[in-house]
Amino acid sequence: FYFHEALRAFRGSRPLGKEHTVSRLLRVMQCLSRIEEGENLDCSFDMEAELTPLESAINVLEMIKTEFTLTEAVIESSRKLVKEA
Repeated sequence: FYFHEALRAFRGSRPLGKEHTVSRLLRVMQCLSRIEEGENLDCSFDMEAELTPLESAINVLEMIKTEFTLTEAVIESSRKLVKEA
């Protein structure tokens, strides 16, 4: 059951409301999967916006920043690494 809930939340780029830890892991998985597909410009994670996978990864980083307590330095260094990829 939880796997299907996580998968549905993952596909919809929504946080999983069941547990904070699961939600955090889900966001990290979303970001990493977008980075993994970074060179595949035919891949799209957002049906509404025409973003490359790396642009989509930056959006997920912004969601992580608003949903969890992380320092700006951590987010900024991660954003910089994604942009360099």
